[in-house]
Amino acid sequence: MRERPAQEIALVRAFEEADPDCILLTNHDRRMATEAARRAGGDLPAQAAVRAGDLLARLEERVSGLARVRRWTRVSRSWLVPVVLVAFLFGLATNALGPERQVSLLAFPLLSLLAWNLLVYVFSALALLRRVAGAPAAADSPVAAAPPSRLFARLGEWACEKAGAPDPDQLAVVRRALPAYARAWGGVAAPLVRARLRMVLHAGAGAAVLGALAGMYLRGLSFAYEATWESTFLDAETVAAFLHFVLGPAAAWTGFALPDANGLAALRAPGGAPAAGWIHLWALTACATVLLPRTLLAVVAGSLAVRRAQDLAVAPLDGSFRELEPVDRGAGHRVDVLPYSYTLAEREADGARALGYEMEGRAAAVRLLPAVAYGAGTPLHSGEDPPSCLLAIFSLVQPPEIEVHGEFLEHLASLHPGTRLLAVVDRSPWRLRFGNTEDERSRERCRAWDRVIRGAGLDPMHVDLGEEPESLGTATGDDEARRAVSQT
Repeated sequence: MRERPAQEIALVRAFEEADPDCILLTNHDRRMATEAARRAGGDLPAQAAVRAGDLLARLEERVSGLARVRRWTRVSRSWLVPVVLVAFLFGLATNALGPERQVSLLAFPLLSLLAWNLLVYVFSALALLRRVAGAPAAADSPVAAAPPSRLFARLGEWACEKAGAPDPDQLAVVRRALPAYARAWGGVAAPLVRARLRMVLHAGAGAAVLGALAGMYLRGLSFAYEATWESTFLDAETVAAFLHFVLGPAAAWTGFALPDANGLAALRAPGGAPAAGWIHLWALTACATVLLPRTLLAVVAGSLAVRRAQDLAVAPLDGSFRELEPVDRGAGHRVDVLPYSYTLAEREADGARALGYEMEGRAAAVRLLPAVAYGAGTPLHSGEDPPSCLLAIFSLVQPPEIEVHGEFLEHLASLHPGTRLLAVVDRSPWRLRFGNTEDERSRERCRAWDRVIRGAGLDPMHVDLGEEPESLGTATGDDEARRAVSQT
């Protein structure tokens, strides 16, 4: 789904679910928006976008600060121009040649910029190698979106405090809705935000170097600079080897003859020589190692951001938007819920049924099977009528084992190849035992479950079955799992 309707759906859904008493959005508002969406026609995502736009217009009439919330919870492409301009002006003001009209070949400020950018390239390459090797990335964690969500929540709280609401009851709804919106939109938009931030940072880094080069040449037009060097620990031979390594490619391309150790000894302070050739070498080196790579990286990140902005993983029928779901969706389908070594309490059982209805539709038949004992085989058999969807439920509290849980999932997948099998990790036992906190221990346990489930060829879903059924749409996990929740 495109970025704008996806954000509007996330915001409206959060307000609807935070407003059960219909204080800000009346039942009449919701019903009229649903009817307008159905009249508009199209697929379910298009209808959800129409419904969200209708309700958002009503919300913004009553809480004016929401317009700012939407603007501040997006990293817009419009950030690119001011960031590039500020970075260029910063580079222009750095006085890379130095104030003493002497260009130090070793303390050249441009050298620090080159070193910093090369360090960034090294860390970026290592991160890429980790992803190629299949190492778990931060984005795989079910709590990976927490930092942007917290930031979005603070910005939204501040905006609504400035704008206010007409009365305390409405303001209370706003305060309940904003954190829910921040969590939902932060999780959905995090990949897009990261891509746009990379684009802006790469472009800013290139602009800073471009500004430094421009300032360097402007000063060189007005003043005469001498190239020199001095060092307490380095001799002329070491400096010559270093400069040949750094500036050698640019010197070969321009035909500039780099001096040997004897020639550099003559440049040692208080000696010197005209700096024009050296300035050209540093400028070409900066263009080759910073300006060109950063420009290419900004283009790549921008292209990735464009693609991600066209396909955000927002389930159009989650939560309050289930009103758009066809009444007969799921008719003739069956969902089996199979807990493993985990007995679902009444509240968690209701949550599992609600998740089953989300998967197949309100008209589907959801069957809750008895829990499978640890190490026991599955009660299902290949000869019986297969369900259309099978939810294997695990408790986050239980440590996962490849030889037990992984083999159990592989066996389930082999029984009915045509059945959609989903591995669901329930966070509610962890919350009840350790509190509603997300620390490193819980994140590590989530990663352990992810490794075992992915090892069985499945995508993990992390949910809290003890939450209200409407909030199951905020289930955390990877993009494919979230898309699975919205399949129709």
